[in-house]
Amino acid sequence: MKGGLAAVLRVGISELRENVYLAKLVIGRDGLTKEIDARPSDAVALALRLNPPIFVSEELLQSADEGGQGC
Repeated sequence: MKGGLAAVLRVGISELRENVYLAKLVIGRDGLTKEIDARPSDAVALALRLNPPIFVSEELLQSADEGGQGC
């Protein structure tokens, strides 16, 4: 990525592994995007301040509906 400020394009809560949620920040600058691993709490806190969309994987939502440990 070259000069200029990067923007948070979206936040994704992707999976639950060994009772730990995993998240990714998708950032962009100069037409390029990068995914960065993040703690879900930090990713959501950034999203609340910067207003990018927050996505949660379908599997986590289904697990929550079934009474599992998702969301």
